[in-house]
Amino acid sequence: ILGGNVGDTFDVVVETGQLLVKNDIIDYEDDTVQGRYELLVSATDEGGLDDTGSVIIIVEDVNEPPVCSDVAVTVNENSGEGAYITSLLASDPDAPGQPASTLRYSIQSVIGTGVNYLTKETSEVPFLHATSSFFLDPDSGELDVGNLKLNFEGKYNNYYVTVEVSDKGDPSRQSHLTVRVMLADINEPPSLPDQHRTILENSP
Repeated sequence: ILGGNVGDTFDVVVETGQLLVKNDIIDYEDDTVQGRYELLVSATDEGGLDDTGSVIIIVEDVNEPPVCSDVAVTVNENSGEGAYITSLLASDPDAPGQPASTLRYSIQSVIGTGVNYLTKETSEVPFLHATSSFFLDPDSGELDVGNLKLNFEGKYNNYYVTVEVSDKGDPSRQSHLTVRVMLADINEPPSLPDQHRTILENSP
């Protein structure tokens, strides 16, 4: 190979002329090559005669899965339905503006546990809650409190929300991430309900 081998991507077997991928870096979205390699290759026979020619390699686009990472967030206890928690920021390596890079978010499961945040010990057996416990905007990835009462002193104060991120490619590709939602303790006012008592007259 005399030229055009951007990134030292390809290699050729001298004896057979077989062209091989040398480095696993072929990327349709790479602006450097723009989906096309044009190699300048030489061939020499045993008599010393040689010739050169070009080999054009077209890179075909394939749908790649979204890229996402696990997230840990803290939200105040007693936060009501619709309260903002966080926004998920997944990305996609495919070219922007295409169906293959258009992402959608959905909650797959919600698991609640009870955690002592001082000792880090789990105090309750994990419990599978309804996915409606939290609300996830399918387009923006914004995660809000759903129809779940968040109580730090309650049985469950730590939640693991499993989210699927999928693109609209054909076929669609998926990735998954986990959002850990930890409840923060807030100072709550004392509760003193009205009471009625009786006492005997002349009591000491």
